[in-house]
Amino acid sequence: MASPAVFPAVAGPFSSEKATFLVNGKSYAAEYEARTTLWEVISMKLGLTGTNRSCNRASCGACSVLLDGTPFYSCHTWRPKP
Repeated sequence: MASPAVFPAVAGPFSSEKATFLVNGKSYAAEYEARTTLWEVISMKLGLTGTNRSCNRASCGACSVLLDGTPFYSCHTWRPKP
């Protein structure tokens, strides 16, 4: 009987990252997976409920946020890099 194949250890595709955010003049810190959208960080990690996710297709504008004065659809914007 053949021995089972041995595969090298590979880092997971969903690495964890940490960052701080300045939202309406208040500082927040969050830890999240690299595949996380900005909406998920704002709503799920920071607990801020003012940004909504409605269509999840970046077409309705319910998830719109300003990043340095520029509007973005947070449901389709990947989290800022730390």
